Amino acid sequence: MFLSHDSITNIHFLGDSLTAGYGVPAGKDWITLLSHRIPGLTCYNHGACGAFLQDIIDAIPLFLDNRNNNTSVFIMGGTNDILSGRKLSDLEKQMEQAIIKLSVSSHCFIGIPPLMTKQSIFSGWQAEWVFDKNVEALKVYGNFLEDLCRQHHIPYINFSKAFPVEDAWYVDGVHPNEKGHLKLANAAEKAIKIYVQQKHRLRICLFFTDKR
Repeated sequence: MFLSHDSITNIHFLGDSLTAGYGVPAGKDWITLLSHRIPGLTCYNHGACGAFLQDIIDAIPLFLDNRNNNTSVFIMGGTNDILSGRKLSDLEKQMEQAIIKLSVSSHCFIGIPPLMTKQSIFSGWQAEWVFDKNVEALKVYGNFLEDLCRQHHIPYINFSKAFPVEDAWYVDGVHPNEKGHLKLANAAEKAIKIYVQQKHRLRICLFFTDKR
């Protein structure tokens, strides 16, 4: 479904720890920062640490009311799938099916996950011998998502280009630190603000999980 300018008042953010804000203090995650920058936007953070793409897709119907044209969903996932060794073609197929369905029936935004640094090896997120493979898979996956969103006219946020792929922007090589989250908020604000009705008062609702 095509988004019109000034049409969105609520966004449900669905994703994994990159959405939840793992690794930064409460209130310093990119979704909270975004909410403070865009009057009229209510953000619901449903990010769940450890979530796989299927978990995220399964949650969409819980938060999306097709009768309310002012409500949108943001989905970003796939990093945990790649770190777990899932076949990239299966991941792309699953995301493509979700995007096609959303493009027909609902308002949505797609997030392209940040890349990873070698610090992720020493922090225990992946083994050294799969690092290059996983980074390449994330790059290919990101390019795939960008092309797919353009094809279906869906707004997207390319977080893989939000900041340099250097340890200075990460807590552990996978999750951005406070400086990184500022950059994520900048990228999100640029992509989302034109779709928000600015006349409504700001509210933010946060939902977190201890699952990793």
